[in-house]
Amino acid sequence: MDFTNVYDAKYYCDRQKDEYEYESTTGSISITKKRVSNVNVYMAHLTFNKYDRFKTYYHATATTSQASKNTDAIFCVNSSAAKANGSGEMHDGVIPSFSAEKYCTPALYSQKTGMVIEGFGGPYANMKLKDIKQKGIATDTFGFGKAFLKDGKNTSGTGGSRRPRTFIGTNGKAGDIWICVAEGDGVNGGGSGLTSYECADILKGLGCTLGYPLDGGGSSSMVFQGTLLNTPTGGKERSGIGDFIYFV
Repeated sequence: MDFTNVYDAKYYCDRQKDEYEYESTTGSISITKKRVSNVNVYMAHLTFNKYDRFKTYYHATATTSQASKNTDAIFCVNSSAAKANGSGEMHDGVIPSFSAEKYCTPALYSQKTGMVIEGFGGPYANMKLKDIKQKGIATDTFGFGKAFLKDGKNTSGTGGSRRPRTFIGTNGKAGDIWICVAEGDGVNGGGSGLTSYECADILKGLGCTLGYPLDGGGSSSMVFQGTLLNTPTGGKERSGIGDFIYFV
């Protein structure tokens, strides 16, 4: 591959083959596109040893491209659909005042350990955000529902309807995370999207043992180096997203 060197990092982009790579001494990203159930799925593998490069970001209303620009992100996806009235999340160690008393969300991430772990449904299910922060368990929280891949087993049941999807998984190793965005709603000659069962199965096939849905539908969007990779519903990014996951 021919890489472009930028400071200590290397980038590779091939729009024709839909292959994108980033590489540095403290982290790497590899993105590929596959056709699954007649829709395009962008699969991003993030590995990093500087754990505070992986973060979450709150904005009252933005597109993923705007959030990527605001945070100077290398990689950015929509996350949990947080709104100004509060969904009970913590971003980069900061808890918005409106959610300080809320209980933890489905997934927790620690910039100290590089680990994604279970929130509700796990050992910290009944803890409030302020206690999670005080005890240093996590710096960021996210999730749009309970884990649909747990201990390597698909727990999504019948799988639900077909929709554009954003979803995240880990194999339990520090700084090793997969994030995927699936198109749908008929864009690019494809079908309606993926089911939750299919999303969990994709993560399992990638070696993940824990996986979560993020917000889907028209919110599903993946941006790499300022470029929107997937085609959102209607061909235009949703502007009312409030919550994002990004890598700097």
